[in-house]
Amino acid sequence: MADTTSLSDPCTCGSGEKYKNCCGQEFLRDKRQKRNRMVLILSGVAVAIGLLVYMQKDIDRAQNAAPSKVGHVWSFEHNHFHKINEHGEEVEADPEH
Repeated sequence: MADTTSLSDPCTCGSGEKYKNCCGQEFLRDKRQKRNRMVLILSGVAVAIGLLVYMQKDIDRAQNAAPSKVGHVWSFEHNHFHKINEHGEEVEADPEH
């Protein structure tokens, strides 16, 4: 006979109940906890990957959304164009922003 106890076998404690309804409850609880933990971890990884993909697309969209103007450069920090002086340095159109 095998050394392992099937969940449908009589319990080894002698209660007459099936193992899964008696002493096997702890085994089943541990099994469910491991499964739930794995589902939680995989869900977290899936959400993290989804956020990374979304953020990368958002960055790409922002970089491609700014139309170019001659003599101007887009400021992602201020979300508008800045003028460029003759030395190639940014000059804000409105210093209050």
